Amino acid sequence: MIPLKKKPYTALFFFSCFIFFSALKLAVFNQLIVDAPATQALTNSFFSKVVLLFLLTLCASLPKKPVLFITVYCLQLLYMFVNVSYHFNFEGYLHVGQYIGLYSEALDLATHSAVPKDVRLLWLAIDFPFFVGMVFTYSHVSRLSTGFRVRTILYGAAMGLFFLMLRWEPKSEKIVKVMNDPYSSDIAVVRQYGLLTFNIVDMINYRDGQQHIRHIQYGPSLVSRDTAGPKPGIIALQVESLDAFIVDRKYGSEYIAPFLHELTSKSVYYPFMLSYHEAGASSDCEFSTINSVEPFEDLPSIKIRNYDYANSIIRPLTAGGYSVLAFHGNKGTYFNRIAAYKKMGFQHFFDMQEMGLREIGWGAPDKSVLGFVNAKLRTQKTPFFYYVITMSSHEPFTLTQSYYQNNTYATIPDQKTRDYFNSISYVDGQLREFVRAVRSENPNTLIAIWGDHTPVIAKNVYKRASFVYNNKPFEFVPLFILTPDGQVYRETKNVASFIDAAPTLLSFSKVPFAIKTNGNNLCKPPMKNSTIDYRGKTYSRSDLFSRIRKMQ
Repeated sequence: MIPLKKKPYTALFFFSCFIFFSALKLAVFNQLIVDAPATQALTNSFFSKVVLLFLLTLCASLPKKPVLFITVYCLQLLYMFVNVSYHFNFEGYLHVGQYIGLYSEALDLATHSAVPKDVRLLWLAIDFPFFVGMVFTYSHVSRLSTGFRVRTILYGAAMGLFFLMLRWEPKSEKIVKVMNDPYSSDIAVVRQYGLLTFNIVDMINYRDGQQHIRHIQYGPSLVSRDTAGPKPGIIALQVESLDAFIVDRKYGSEYIAPFLHELTSKSVYYPFMLSYHEAGASSDCEFSTINSVEPFEDLPSIKIRNYDYANSIIRPLTAGGYSVLAFHGNKGTYFNRIAAYKKMGFQHFFDMQEMGLREIGWGAPDKSVLGFVNAKLRTQKTPFFYYVITMSSHEPFTLTQSYYQNNTYATIPDQKTRDYFNSISYVDGQLREFVRAVRSENPNTLIAIWGDHTPVIAKNVYKRASFVYNNKPFEFVPLFILTPDGQVYRETKNVASFIDAAPTLLSFSKVPFAIKTNGNNLCKPPMKNSTIDYRGKTYSRSDLFSRIRKMQ
């Protein structure tokens, strides 16, 4: 027990240490959120300093009970953890719409331990011991701030520092332009003015679902007449966390994904396909590939209400006599897929529960899902379009541990890399079995395989196919198209994009259609459209190819 006479001094000690280490935490948080050099870790943005002053004033004006103090601290810690974790994962910043729209998905991720882990997050607890000390000596800290003289000095000092920082803070004549630029403001505002400023501007500029719908950028019309001949089957396979570089990656003398590597010389192969991995996370993949539009940067696109998916490729396929089904080894409520797929035009969506599959870890294993799809194919009487999403290689890459283990990777020091290689090895084997079965029993079938996004692994351990260019993150996944006639082609100059999937698959279906798209029919190279629209700017496909190829 602390002697009664020493408690005020102990309280003052905890108070001082808490303020100091809270300031350090804010500084490090600022450094992590903008990816600044470590030497700048003690340099706070303007609003970080304001937050610190607010914290200091709050501590000096505490009520008699510590409820408010504890609440503010916990909310601050949660705010930092969520934003830093998201930034590490997506190399971007959470928007107001994402906080609201991804609430249930975040809970699901946390439940299955799929929230990205990083030792740098430990910095967020650097002031925690002194927070505990503040709670235990709270009554004495509160007494120190009740005196009029002490309160006046603290408020006066806080206001003085505030006006001094107004003079110290570098001024920018471009602040209005930067804040109101919907495409370049994210990184620019956060780096110059702090995350709090970004959040405030984001709230001011917040658009509801209807505003988002009005701002969707459709491409020019693409019209095709009915083509004679039997209609082929089409299967689109969206593989979780399939990175473009993993296809050629070896460990020792063996390929991690030998089947996919084999397909590079036996299919229409695009080594780099631009992934739209924005506010909707993995769901942005099917939103873009099925509708041939770019998803929104600040709101989960697949969760927008009252959107009729007018550009969906599913409707012309259904009108042309296709049986159109979707399959996923997760719950259908995840990312609102049950409702969204119905709006897109899918006749039926088989999620984990609809397929009657047992959940192992998180979701059903790919072997079970692909086995169900194969069984469904055997009873299929009409032309079909199947959209299949795999699950086993999902973050944190440990879902396969209970049913698959490749001991080849046991010596890899980094656990996340080891688990990622193991899960991709498993998925690669399942894809081999599935593709062989389909080509044997349904030879007149096109099979397209692509990834949804790149994996979250430390860059110094596994270099994923991504880079930051013009303050924007670019991610690349591979694309394989297996045609019934065995067409072979390898793209060596241009990157593909998710928006190319729709015109490619529709053109192959032999049904009449009319969609709006900036995409290309990838089965008929060379590309007619040599550019890609991405986050408000237009990029050369060949330039992006050169940039990502140099990284490889």
